[in-house]
Formats: sequence, C-alpha cells, structure tokens
Amino acid sequence: MPMLSRAESIEVMSVDGAGGMVPGPSSAEIAQSLAAYGFKVTNQHVKPANRSAGQTIVDTAVSIGADLIVKGAYTQSRLRQMIFGGMTRHLILNSPLPVLFSY
Repeated sequence: MPMLSRAESIEVMSVDGAGGMVPGPSSAEIAQSLAAYGFKVTNQHVKPANRSAGQTIVDTAVSIGADLIVKGAYTQSRLRQMIFGGMTRHLILNSPLPVLFSY
C-alpha cells in the first residue's frame, strides 16, 4: 500500500479468457477496495483478440502510459504453465515495463 499511495492513478485490468487461475477477487472488486482507501482507480476488462493474455497486459499497459505493472505470479498450475505458457513467464521475458510480482 505505501508504494501504491505514490501512484497518480491505478488501472486494474482483467483479461477475457485468462482462465485456469487461482480463485480470487475480480478486477472490479480489487478496484473497489483500492478506491475505498482513497486511491484514484479505474477498472477495465480487456479482450485479447489474437494475442496471449500476457501480451494483452503489456500492450494495454504501454497504451495507457503505465510505468509499472503489478501482478500476482504463477496463478496457474505447473502443468498448465508448462503446456500453455503463462502470463507470468511472458511478462518476465517480454515486458518493456518494470513488473512487480506478488507471489
């Protein structure tokens, strides 16, 4: 929270079809919780078109002028990660922006 308090704004994003993840709060619920702490926060649900979920995150973050991506890491099973890859791996290897992972 102390690092987030320095943000001018926070965009919470979910990606359509990014299934197989550990159950947790929706992006709307996360945005609502952050707003309750007084953060300037917006929420969007993005469709990946023909991109991977990881590339969708990168493209969206770059397009909105983000300077940091914050993401939970390894929310898929190891088997699914090995077969299909995953957002965490994609961000580690391809993000032009700094990424803070919560594990």
